[in-house]
Amino acid sequence: MNIIIGAFFSEVGMKLLEILSKWDPQIERIQRELAFKGDTAEIRFARVCKYLRKHDFSIEQEMPDWEALKVFLVAKRDYLLRLLENPNLLEHEFFTDLLWAVFHMAEEFEARMDVDCLPSEDQDHLHGDTKRVYGQLALLWLKHMEHLIVSYPFLFSISMRLNPFDPNPTPIVQKSQ
Repeated sequence: MNIIIGAFFSEVGMKLLEILSKWDPQIERIQRELAFKGDTAEIRFARVCKYLRKHDFSIEQEMPDWEALKVFLVAKRDYLLRLLENPNLLEHEFFTDLLWAVFHMAEEFEARMDVDCLPSEDQDHLHGDTKRVYGQLALLWLKHMEHLIVSYPFLFSISMRLNPFDPNPTPIVQKSQ
């Protein structure tokens, strides 16, 4: 199952977290905690865990670029569908619930012709879907990072260097890492 989750983050999850976290009105607080130089990836991860576990994962009402999110999700819809077809997924497990939430959000966006001209009630609905996905996705990312740090430190290293909550992610290994 961890292989499937890892593939999901490589293909969809990391980019989706990057998009959604930019719309988080509290993201700067998390980013400040990641900005210290000279810390190991493990120390930065422990710091982000502290904040994400109690974070409310709100999305700014005025900020979302619905069209960019729609384009990304619609492009990944077939991949999400293939993941949902995997016989290893069990109903009501955390990852399966997240996949359903992301797939639902993709369907919602795909069904709308112009996501920039929606009534406020519909925008509220999309905000609710987005908040649900953002919270579930961030918490699964934490669980996945906890798995990688123990079992696959080399995968953990690149994941932390490309951390979607980091204001300046880089794949380049630096002395402090």
